[in-house]
Amino acid sequence: MTNSHSRMRVVGRYPLLLTIFAVVVLLFISKDSYLHDMGNHYDSAWFLTCGRAWVNGLLPYADFSDSKGPLLWAIYAVGYVLNRHSYVGVFWLSCAAWAFTLVAAYKTARLYVCGASAYVAALAVALFGLFPVLHNETRCEDFALSFVSAALYAVCAQLQGGGQRYYRSLVSIVFGASVTATFMLKFNIAAMLVPLALTFLWAVRGRRWQAVAYMLIGASAVVLPFVIYFTSKGILPLFFNEYVLKTLQTTGNRDVQSMLGVLPSACGVMLLLMLLLTCVGLWRKVRVGRWPMLLSVVLFFAICSVGARPYYYTVFAPFVVFAGLLMAGLCSAASLTRARVRAIALATALLLIGSNLWLHDLRHADTGDFFTQNNTMRANYYALEQIVAQTPGARIVSYTCQSVGTCSDALPACRYWAYQTGSTPDMERDRLNACKQRKADFVLLQAEQKELIAQVKRYGYHQCAMPANVYDCVVLSKHPLPQSLRFMPVSNADVLLKRPLRLGAFQGHL
Repeated sequence: MTNSHSRMRVVGRYPLLLTIFAVVVLLFISKDSYLHDMGNHYDSAWFLTCGRAWVNGLLPYADFSDSKGPLLWAIYAVGYVLNRHSYVGVFWLSCAAWAFTLVAAYKTARLYVCGASAYVAALAVALFGLFPVLHNETRCEDFALSFVSAALYAVCAQLQGGGQRYYRSLVSIVFGASVTATFMLKFNIAAMLVPLALTFLWAVRGRRWQAVAYMLIGASAVVLPFVIYFTSKGILPLFFNEYVLKTLQTTGNRDVQSMLGVLPSACGVMLLLMLLLTCVGLWRKVRVGRWPMLLSVVLFFAICSVGARPYYYTVFAPFVVFAGLLMAGLCSAASLTRARVRAIALATALLLIGSNLWLHDLRHADTGDFFTQNNTMRANYYALEQIVAQTPGARIVSYTCQSVGTCSDALPACRYWAYQTGSTPDMERDRLNACKQRKADFVLLQAEQKELIAQVKRYGYHQCAMPANVYDCVVLSKHPLPQSLRFMPVSNADVLLKRPLRLGAFQGHL
């Protein structure tokens, strides 16, 4: 067993290689990277709008809201500051998150095996978490991975025992901060970590109260800045009401699928196989606390299964390090030469990139290459951006096309500015009131929402002309725009070179 100094030292050849691996793979497969168009975004577009709103002076949970925690919006606010008219800033933050996740997985595996085997085990985490069946855009789960992997490392380090007192204290602080950070991102992920927290407390045994004190120090370091900010703005009760109570209400309104609905699919088979391999690998490697750890993993997976949306399982990726240890154990440590390790890393990268290219058409049937998305979806996106850009600082209400706003710097017109699954009557009234009171400069609706379109028009909104051959989307503007529009073409070179497709380029062009 290694000493505490070597445990905490993460600077080395394999962590550096894992960081490079994360950046290179994400450059090709992440829709946030330099190589991809901006239009094909869903949840991440929603989060970026919230981050942009916060940076531009709007208050979270008062002026805009969603069923996510403030830490996620803070991350996207930083991404927006890094690059205000694309997702490139978010791309680099996701690279940092994935690099940390893989290094933490490596350090966890390193508690049990040598460096080369630990490196291979960490690659299994990337293969599971970035495989396109589960992962097709950057979501909240990508950033939660860092904290889940840190929490897992902390538990395994405690179970292994040993180390100086400062090391054990630091591990407790890291665990407390990690669990709290997941709560401030998406609280159901924190609920998944409760069994792991109980295992952590079981592991410290006679030092429980001391460990709890250090965990509270870590938790306070994460949560206090938000509490102070919300209190100073007078929105702390709104934070609890919107993030906790409203989220429970909207998730309760959804048609929740059971795990049985996923099992017959190829995705379900893959997930259950990975759970089995993870449990077997854990059973073989973990000696102390084997049963609590096994129960924690199974319960974490079971809570992931509530709702049964494939991307929910992305956050299970850190536990797959045990499946990686099982597979790495098929080879002796001596046989894992540098050449073979490099070959495994290259094969993993090519498998991830190739599978994303191959499964591209399953994500949207329209034509267009994987990177530039030269299709009607892209044409529609930039047409909408050019329309919205005609009003500087436009406020929008989105029943569809929530990706609009990145180029045009649009901001939410009301708290529930975008339609979400499980939307309540209060949320619908808030959007309609924003239209009735003419707070919204633009309202984006689906063409089949004919009654709603007619209702918004009665509030004095005008339907904007759209270019031919774009999918159903109706834009209603508070100010009349010309019916004969000249849309600025956006080329593949514009997309790949990230030319300034922003409000200054679009404004006044129509």
